[in-house]
Amino acid sequence: VILKRRYRWLSADLIVKEIKRLQEGYGANTFLFLDEDFFINKKRILEFISLVEKEGLHFNWRAWCRVDHFKDDFINIELLKRLSDIGYGSMVMGAESANPEILEYMKKEITVDEIRNSLRLISGTDIFPRYSFMVGLENETMKQIRNTYKLCLDMKETNPMVDIAGPFVFRLYPGSPIYNRLVARYSLKVPDSLESWIEHLKRQDTYTELPWTPETFRKNLRRIIFYSDMVFNNHLKRMQSVKAFLRYVIFCVFPRIRLRHFCFCFPFEYWLYCTLRKLGVKNEK
Repeated sequence: VILKRRYRWLSADLIVKEIKRLQEGYGANTFLFLDEDFFINKKRILEFISLVEKEGLHFNWRAWCRVDHFKDDFINIELLKRLSDIGYGSMVMGAESANPEILEYMKKEITVDEIRNSLRLISGTDIFPRYSFMVGLENETMKQIRNTYKLCLDMKETNPMVDIAGPFVFRLYPGSPIYNRLVARYSLKVPDSLESWIEHLKRQDTYTELPWTPETFRKNLRRIIFYSDMVFNNHLKRMQSVKAFLRYVIFCVFPRIRLRHFCFCFPFEYWLYCTLRKLGVKNEK
């Protein structure tokens, strides 16, 4: 859809032979299938699983997938359990948004119901699900941004083990129609070399240079990123000690409530965290 190029893939037989070679020659036991969509060819994935089962292979794996592959005649609970039997597995999917309009704008060709359905099916297995999300796109409203965070929170409640990547803040990268349109519309000054792009992306204030987003979003962006990180990437345990419990409430429970209601006034947790960082106190995870 984006690059307008043909997709080439290795056959199931060649993949299994390579896995066996790496296991026998180097003791490898974890494999990343880095295709943009390892499941794009239904026939190949079914052959791959059958060959792995026939050879009696077991290994840890991570594969990229699409949420719309989860249907009765393809990635169903039976197929997921067969994948789970291979070894500890992880499936990575681009969900991106909780809004049909944004998904259509991004040409994702998926629905929110398909996102939820994929998580529902995976949650019945030992496979570890990971979903990426994005906010701050062109013409995205505050209501739509809130919807995406609410969906992420709902998914965490459905399956606490789900890994939420993001929601990442949209940033301009050259080579897409969106980039060309926004640069022209807002007369943006962009880097003119690879080296200057590296320096540009290192700057934290580039996160606030989003004139196409609502002012409220830009105003609260640093706090939103902070609370999102606390909720989706903080692995504090509830108990162990009174101190640990208080830390869990302050840096996990309160941020979850703030994201749910999108309320960032008097952000005492954010101020406390920044103060502790300045004092050199680490947030124990």
